[in-house]
Amino acid sequence: MTYKNRLDFIRNEKNGIRKIGKVEYIHQLTKEGKSKRQIQSSMLLDKVSKSAHMLRHDFKEYERVADKVEWL
Repeated sequence: MTYKNRLDFIRNEKNGIRKIGKVEYIHQLTKEGKSKRQIQSSMLLDKVSKSAHMLRHDFKEYERVADKVEWL
């Protein structure tokens, strides 16, 4: 399933309202040309992810939905 807008994402993803900010944040850093490692370090420095464990989890969630999100 692809998500044409934010509302589709929120309705169809478990905890979509909580994930949407992280998905948009990571996507913006990807568009800036940052590598996976640079993105993950930015996430820790900006306190987007609270710990290394959550960082891996958050980034994995982004990778899972990145190709399905069309509004970005």
